[in-house]
Amino acid sequence: MSVLLNTVIAADQLINCWFRLGGEWGQPDETLSARAWRVRETHPAWAKWINRVIFWQANHCEAAWQNEVARAHLPNAYRSVEGVAK
Repeated sequence: MSVLLNTVIAADQLINCWFRLGGEWGQPDETLSARAWRVRETHPAWAKWINRVIFWQANHCEAAWQNEVARAHLPNAYRSVEGVAK
C-alpha cells in the first residue's frame, strides 16, 4: 500500500475512535465505513450516508466490513504468522 493510502486509512480509524454510536466508542483498528455496516441494523443512516459520499465504489461500507472480517488490511508479514485466525 502507498503511504498516502495508509495515512487515509489511519485517519479514518482515528475518526472512528472519536465517535460514540449506540453507547460504544469506535475500535482503533476499524474504519468508520466498516463500523457503519456492522451497526446498520440499529443505525442504518450511517452506512447510507457514507455510501452516498463514496458514490464511485458500490456498497463501500459492506466491502469495508468484509475486508475487516477477512483481515485483508493486515500486512503480509502478519497474515503468514502461524496460529493466527484467518
